[in-house]
Formats: sequence, C-alpha cells, structure tokens
Amino acid sequence: SSFGGWTGCDSAAANVCTQTVSGGNETVQPEFTAPEIDVEGNGTSIANTDSTPDSTDHTNFGDVSQGSSFDRTFTIQNEGSATLSLDDHPNAVALSGSTDFSVSTQPSSASIVSGGADLTFVVRCTPSGTGSRTARISIANNDATEDPYTFDLECNGISPEIDVQRPAGAANTIADGGTDAIGNQAPTTIHLTYTVDNTAGTEQLDISSISATAY
Repeated sequence: SSFGGWTGCDSAAANVCTQTVSGGNETVQPEFTAPEIDVEGNGTSIANTDSTPDSTDHTNFGDVSQGSSFDRTFTIQNEGSATLSLDDHPNAVALSGSTDFSVSTQPSSASIVSGGADLTFVVRCTPSGTGSRTARISIANNDATEDPYTFDLECNGISPEIDVQRPAGAANTIADGGTDAIGNQAPTTIHLTYTVDNTAGTEQLDISSISATAY
C-alpha cells in the first residue's frame, strides 16, 4: 500500500505506519485520519454486531404493555480524527425484524466532524401482542471497519387476560358475552359467587367496577 508517495504503509492495521526513507536511515510516521463510529445506550457503548439485548445499554426494552409504546434514546459518537458520515440520512437508522419496532426520531444531521457534537435517535416499541419482539438496528456509515454498525433490540409484550368462572376452575369459564344459566329458582334471594381469574395474563389485571343489569 502507499501513503503520499511512500510505500509499505498499512492504514488498515493502524492509524500510524513507519517507513524508512530511501538513501538514509530516517524513519517517518505519517498519521492517517479516519472516522470511528460508536453507539451508546444509557451511557454504555453497544458493541458493533451485538446480538444479545441487555437492559444495561437499553437494547432490551423490558416488559411493555400490549398496545402501548415505550421509547429508548441512543447516541451516535465519532471518536475518530475525520468526519463521520451517515450514508442514508435523513433515514440513517434502518430497522429489520419485528414491525412492532420503529425509529420515531432519526439523527438530525448526516455527519459528525472530528470532535463534534453527538447525534441521537429514538427507537419505539409498540407490542401488537404478547411475548418477545426482536429487531436489528443498522447504520450505514463511512467507518472502514464498522460499516454497517448493527445491534439487536428486544422488548416483551405483556397483557392481562380476564377469565370469569362459576364455580372457580378453568373448566367453568363463562365466555365473554355469554350466559350463566342458574336454572329455575324459588322467589327468594340467592347468592352466587363468581371468580375473576388472570392466570393466563402476563400483566396485572385491574378491575374498575362490576355491575349487573336486568333484562
């Protein structure tokens, strides 16, 4: 490889190379300039190609109620000595995987100069059902060794699941909108006990009121 007329220098191996000048013993050390991308979540660096979402760096969003949304903010930094360019601005951050993830806010600029201000982007998870949802972030850029910069995300959809029974027991479930037949009764007051169950749910079930309507 070459650098400014010299031969034998390798910028891929390190940012500094050594070359002996022809006709003497002088050694020159030209410095290469290059961008160096890093992405952080919760102030913690997320390794490129990371495939293990973790709550520490906010790549694991944790439990999110079905139908609601939860956001996490991530930071793009340039730790290099040349301008970092985001290739696909204004849609610099791409997602693949579950469509329950979306980029709600893209980076505001297409580049970060060396020593320049960080850029942020926001990812949202809105579970359409219960269970794990996963997606992969991909950021195309001009870092020679980390293009694209990728990492995985996860969130877990949770939801309560009401079940009404009489008497108690899963075999005695009364369907939503169904009828509980109590048969012929003498003209007197009777007491019926119903059980409200949330065994099948993955989130706390809150009951605001219970009412009975004659028809």
